[in-house]
Amino acid sequence: MRKCLIGLLAAVSLSSMAASTGKINLDNVRLQVNGSAPARVFIYDVKVTGTNCSRNDIPVILFDEANGHLLGEEMYSTLLSAKMAGKQVDITTNGCWHNGTYPIVGSVYVF
Repeated sequence: MRKCLIGLLAAVSLSSMAASTGKINLDNVRLQVNGSAPARVFIYDVKVTGTNCSRNDIPVILFDEANGHLLGEEMYSTLLSAKMAGKQVDITTNGCWHNGTYPIVGSVYVF
């Protein structure tokens, strides 16, 4: 029983870990705003490590609060501000969107 509980806790801990880009510059990073539902921003040429998504080089910010993707506009604004100011960022992701294709941005850290 004890081994089963420890295994379950380890699995839950690992499944909730976020993937990350690490500290990156945004100088040559391309952004694409797409207005079709759900509205989203693709972030090109950024490698996300620790994800099982098939396109780990294109994280996506979703503007889809109805489905639990909160603060998309704020994360996009933060990303644009950091890009314009020449600041480095660390983008973390949680899960994959579009049938396991694109890592979903969960937070943006500015340095």
